[in-house]
Amino acid sequence: MGSRKSYLTFFIFSLSLLAAGIFLSTPSEIFKGLKVIISAEGTLITDYFALAGPGAAMVNSAAVTMISILLLTPIVLGVLT
Repeated sequence: MGSRKSYLTFFIFSLSLLAAGIFLSTPSEIFKGLKVIISAEGTLITDYFALAGPGAAMVNSAAVTMISILLLTPIVLGVLT
């Protein structure tokens, strides 16, 4: 049960990142920024803030977090064991 609660917490966190990104920028700025992020090389989120703006950086963080959760959930819940 602890694993499920942890995953729910991380999912809620990623939703809050998504909401913050949408609040900080317009959708057109977010999509333009995501194009910049996808084509740029960088390892720190602060690099993405400088390159693409805060909205796109937050939406990118939310997407990466959600994808990680979706990839790890079956392993933790024992589906793939």
